[in-house]
Amino acid sequence: MTSTAAPLGQTSSIADFRETLSPYGTWINVPDAGWVWRPNPDIVGPDFVPYSTGGQWVSSDWGWTFESQWNWGWAPFHYGRWFISPNVGWVWWPDTEWAPAWVDWRWGGGFVGWQPLGPPGISVGIGLGAGIGIGLGWTFVSAGDFVRPDVWRHRLPPNRVPQVYRQTQPVGERVAARNGHWNRGPEPQQVARVTGHPVPQARPMTPPTAHPPRARTGTPVAPARPVAPARPVAPARPVAPAPQRAPAAPREEPAARPSTVPAEPHEPVAPRTEPAEPHETHEPAPPHEAPSHPEGGHPEGGHPEGGHSGGGSHHGH
Repeated sequence: MTSTAAPLGQTSSIADFRETLSPYGTWINVPDAGWVWRPNPDIVGPDFVPYSTGGQWVSSDWGWTFESQWNWGWAPFHYGRWFISPNVGWVWWPDTEWAPAWVDWRWGGGFVGWQPLGPPGISVGIGLGAGIGIGLGWTFVSAGDFVRPDVWRHRLPPNRVPQVYRQTQPVGERVAARNGHWNRGPEPQQVARVTGHPVPQARPMTPPTAHPPRARTGTPVAPARPVAPARPVAPARPVAPAPQRAPAAPREEPAARPSTVPAEPHEPVAPRTEPAEPHETHEPAPPHEAPSHPEGGHPEGGHPEGGHSGGGSHHGH
């Protein structure tokens, strides 16, 4: 199997397709469509039908995608469109926009079907007239055979296609493209319920067209899924203020404040005791100076007694 998402951007030249596909088919110029590519029947088989011959349907984030067994299958099964040209058969019209598969889908009655999408403004059966019968270009298989390898081996015969077409209904979300649309197809869960097995998954892929698909209904197809998980995040914001109210820390603080208030008066008391010490050291200073004066010329008879009595009265205070 080849990769389903070969790198080709919007600015790629159609010449890239010519170089890739020329060894496996012929480029021809047809009315109303211009240059188209016709695969070589010797390579794809005389009963070739696009999106049916030589490959398998697998599920991807972008819808059902066709994994081709040919190494050039990345081009005509993910870019451009297919239609039936008179006297030529199935031909491929090149374009540089990628899709998992440019097809429409039908589902019901135990069957699943798909039809390649023609170029914008061109029907799949261009120039074949209105009497070609219903179901032109449609491939139908039993829903249980839908995801089998080589799905073309399980196709219903052409004579059953009109009947099964009437038994089925359109299914899948149409996605707007730059030109026209493509279809995501049946939900993988539907297919898994019918087959009883998980559906095969495509390898990771990102459309190189560099823009998300837009649903024709106006709702983005791929972006809608990431937006859904974003909604539960919004209610989480009101929950944040709730834990802030729960602690009620500010209410408990007033109760603690009375216990700390008495501590404040005790702290100023300590500085008052400190100045008491300088007073005690200052009081003894005069008595020491007083006895020094008698030595200066006063007799010991009278003044010393007054000094002692004064000192005694001072100490008594």
